Amino acid sequence: MNINFELYRIFYVVANHSNITKASEELNISQPAISKSIKNLEDQLGGNLFIRTKRGVTLTEEGKEFYNYIKQAMEYINNAEKKFTNLINLETGCIKIGINTTLTKEFLLPFLEEFHSLYPKIDNSSLIYEYSIFGILIFVFNFLFRKSYIAFSFSYPFFLLALNLILKTYSLFTMYALLS
Repeated sequence: MNINFELYRIFYVVANHSNITKASEELNISQPAISKSIKNLEDQLGGNLFIRTKRGVTLTEEGKEFYNYIKQAMEYINNAEKKFTNLINLETGCIKIGINTTLTKEFLLPFLEEFHSLYPKIDNSSLIYEYSIFGILIFVFNFLFRKSYIAFSFSYPFFLLALNLILKTYSLFTMYALLS
């Protein structure tokens, strides 16, 4: 079955209100369009979902069972949308950075403190320490070319933090190479 998601959404709202008029007001869709959508859904499913009365609509036994599943699906979708919005708006999330402890103390800590003051709900407690210069080079290479190690691409502030980190790390590597 390939049923349009909009039909499920209309069914969900009608079932919540037990009234097509109230559902039409919430959805900003005409009553005839809602009735047609419900009929279309029932035809595609092969059975009645509602008993129509003068006072509104009532779910059939099959409709009640169907509603339980659709309700869970709608809640999952709403939660997924909220989570996505929170991640995009930096209201939740996690930073994972692979870096050596010396560089963390000498250079990364002020950036993390500033970032944490701007975005207090982002978890930055799970730093991944790599104790070799080779490990840090792999980390920078992965970020620059494959972007598989960390996910700073959530939004512009993450990108700026990562760019600052990489440029300063590159500068440290350059200074280290010149001093060696």
